Amino acid sequence: MKKIIVSGTVQGVGFRYFVSRYCRRMNYCGWVRNLSDGSVEITVDLKGTDTGEFIEIVKRNSPGEVEEVLVTDTPDENCRSFEIRF
Repeated sequence: MKKIIVSGTVQGVGFRYFVSRYCRRMNYCGWVRNLSDGSVEITVDLKGTDTGEFIEIVKRNSPGEVEEVLVTDTPDENCRSFEIRF
């Protein structure tokens, strides 16, 4: 799984819903949530998809303005779908 922190204008613009719709369509599992510093955290199992490709899609199609993306590996979670966490 990947933990992706996205900074920029990504809260209050529908960014989490955009990520959720895309991940559900692609059958990825994981979750997305707002962080208190104004960034958004995505934890996702990309099921073999290239991380760079995923990030480019998020940047290119984002309803907000993505300024920075930080990616780290995170332990696998037992997830079955993709959800928005509050």
